[in-house]
Amino acid sequence: MCDTGNLRTATTDATNLVIVDNLLFNQTADGNNKAIVLTTSTTAILARNYLAVIDSTSPAPWTAAAGYFGGNYHVAAVDTAGTLR
Repeated sequence: MCDTGNLRTATTDATNLVIVDNLLFNQTADGNNKAIVLTTSTTAILARNYLAVIDSTSPAPWTAAAGYFGGNYHVAAVDTAGTLR
């Protein structure tokens, strides 16, 4: 698990977590940072979120193994096109 994330479940699994309609911006430099970090058994819906993780290692914007995704945009560098998931 990375050390920095805008939203994070550190040690306890959550059930039926809803993360919808957010703008998350993590600009901590070069630490394999993410916008959302959930424990492996946390169940969640992640929808209509806009994520910017400014990190030269260009990590995936989230860790959510048991998450359902829809309509999320993320960008990993300034002045680049976003990606829809």
